[in-house]
Amino acid sequence: METFLSRRLAPVGRTLQALWQQLPFRAMLLVVVGLFFVKEQYPFSNFPMYSKVDQEADILYITDQTDQALPMDAVFRTGSGTSKKMYKKELTAVTHATGRKLDDATPEDRATAGRAVMTTLMKRTRSSQMPPNVSQLRFYRKTFRLENGTLAHLEPERLAAFPFPPAGMPESEPPGTGATGTPEDAEPVDSPFPNP
Repeated sequence: METFLSRRLAPVGRTLQALWQQLPFRAMLLVVVGLFFVKEQYPFSNFPMYSKVDQEADILYITDQTDQALPMDAVFRTGSGTSKKMYKKELTAVTHATGRKLDDATPEDRATAGRAVMTTLMKRTRSSQMPPNVSQLRFYRKTFRLENGTLAHLEPERLAAFPFPPAGMPESEPPGTGATGTPEDAEPVDSPFPNP
């Protein structure tokens, strides 16, 4: 009986072995199948970070008083991505203090977080890299949303606005050339620096 089964299964075994030898990345296949069954158990982990695409994405940027975007890396020593992480951290602290979730943040919560981030960025300002005639800095959040298969551009939300150069700006960072102060028609703004 044993010889009968071994004779019948031998061709199947040789076929499976040939198929296995033809598979590229055999070791990777074994790892993927193994992790599928192991799931979330130390030291293995699944990575759901990119398992779905959000319907909404936002960016943060800084403009001058005419809403012309400024080069964040050159002027503030940080990019939009880093400032977004700073903003999310501040917004989380604000909403956590009130017992709300991040998604339930009010416009006031977002403005508070925006002012905190802008205050930090103002202290990093390289005035020598600031374009001439900048008298105000505005911090915006722009949201893009996928609606019915098309990308909808929502109106940017102003999170903060500060005069440039701010009163009490440290002497180690002199104001850029051409900065004339806040124009008469500018909206009132906060300053991240104390009055002298």
